[in-house]
Amino acid sequence: MPGPKAIQFSLLPSEEEALQHLIRARKTSQQIVFRARILLLLHEDLTILRIAKRLKTTPKTVRLWRRHFFERGQYPLLERLQDDPRPGAPQTFLAEEFCQILALACESPSRS
Repeated sequence: MPGPKAIQFSLLPSEEEALQHLIRARKTSQQIVFRARILLLLHEDLTILRIAKRLKTTPKTVRLWRRHFFERGQYPLLERLQDDPRPGAPQTFLAEEFCQILALACESPSRS
């Protein structure tokens, strides 16, 4: 017995263009490129199994990013491709303090 029918996926022309630009940009992280490719292949109306096979991933990953993209529809495109915040303790040090600690660790020890 087949499962529920998948949501029809389509991108706005501006979103499609932005995703293509992200894929071609040299400084885009590979995670973002991978997610953009998933979305563009979904837009081409390929099945989840074909997309998973083509990108050498699992159907679960394709479904996850399709759902994630829909659920974050109110956010800017790049934000929709980001991971969710991870749980855990907040940062202990500010970025400036961390840099100061690193600089101190890289100095040679003083002789007294």
